[in-house]
Amino acid sequence: MMKIFGLRNCNTCIKALKWLRQSKVDFEYFDIREVQLTKFQIDTWAKIVGWDKLVNKRGSTWRNLPKEIKENLNNEKLVRLVLTHRALIKRPIFVDSGIVISGFSIEQENILTNYFKGVKRPSG
Repeated sequence: MMKIFGLRNCNTCIKALKWLRQSKVDFEYFDIREVQLTKFQIDTWAKIVGWDKLVNKRGSTWRNLPKEIKENLNNEKLVRLVLTHRALIKRPIFVDSGIVISGFSIEQENILTNYFKGVKRPSG
């Protein structure tokens, strides 16, 4: 079953969840502020999608970070930063066996549509 990580009040997450329900996709939703994310999860997601797609640098959380924190970031520092400031995660994150997708635009919708065509889902 696909796991979705997002924020309850995030408009993009709400839109994605609506799309998943309309597409009759079984999923489990996790609010990133309420679940215990691990270093392993964040590191794995970053390795699959890349930090540029995992970290939301357009949001207020990133913009409000001090300049010295945003400079000279490496993998370890980024993992700690994301675990400390979970709203930095570009949302939603779709996780299923073999895939991790961050964000929900027409591009991600098309990727997910093609993915679900190849995945056998329970009927009903």
